[in-house]
Amino acid sequence: MNMLNPYRRGAVLLQTLVMSLLLAFIAVSMTRLVLNRYMGAARTSRSSVARGTSQGGSMLLFTQWNTAWPVVDTTGSMVIGGKTLEYGAVSSGGGATRKMTFTFDEEQP
Repeated sequence: MNMLNPYRRGAVLLQTLVMSLLLAFIAVSMTRLVLNRYMGAARTSRSSVARGTSQGGSMLLFTQWNTAWPVVDTTGSMVIGGKTLEYGAVSSGGGATRKMTFTFDEEQP
């Protein structure tokens, strides 16, 4: 008969358990790494789209704001690419200089 020593059988089971835990840990670590890279890329992409949309909206309205009688309101919102861009003006002390702010929510569906 070719029976294993009980200690040897326990050692084989322990090695199997350690290897399975190690492989599971590696799999979880790799999955976490891939998902973190994906989330970072998605966040960067949404940020770039928001920045581009805000700059595009400001370019569309800039020439109309720089007139004696503004054609567009100094506050409001517009839809670009199915997403809402909000804008507003803050007057400085003299009233002639305005600071324009654009708000675009990155998380819009």
